[in-house]
Amino acid sequence: MRVRAALARVDGCANESLRSRPGFTFTSPRGESTMELRKTRVVLVDDDDHIRQLWKLLVESVNCEVVGEGRDGLEAVALFRKLRPALMLLDLNMPNKTGEKALLEVRCEFPDARVVVLTAKADSDTVIRCISAGAAGYILKDTPFAQLKTVITDLLAKGPKVR
Repeated sequence: MRVRAALARVDGCANESLRSRPGFTFTSPRGESTMELRKTRVVLVDDDDHIRQLWKLLVESVNCEVVGEGRDGLEAVALFRKLRPALMLLDLNMPNKTGEKALLEVRCEFPDARVVVLTAKADSDTVIRCISAGAAGYILKDTPFAQLKTVITDLLAKGPKVR
């Protein structure tokens, strides 16, 4: 009996400490603890279909699931509101609403949103504005694939901010 009580306490502690980790879901149909690995939900926004396809390969290679794709800043905001992803990869130069304006709107409505700007714009004024607006990262599109994977993996290791 003591062994069962001790195991129950250990399971309870493990569940509580792991419950907050990204990608884990707990179910208990009969009081039993089980764990299931869940993929991190990501939204991609870029007006270029080819770039979105490359980003999709990138995020799927680090155990993420692309749950939405958009072509402009208007779609970026709408997708974030609807899907509440753990991460959004966002271009800046897009029609209808720029990525910078979309970033400001998403971060205003969802202060914990994790948005990474992935763009070709490298001027320091744009970088400073995006980081000041709350971008979780600023990555140039010509960054090598391996380095992009490292940056995305490091960001995801911090856990999802929005659910």
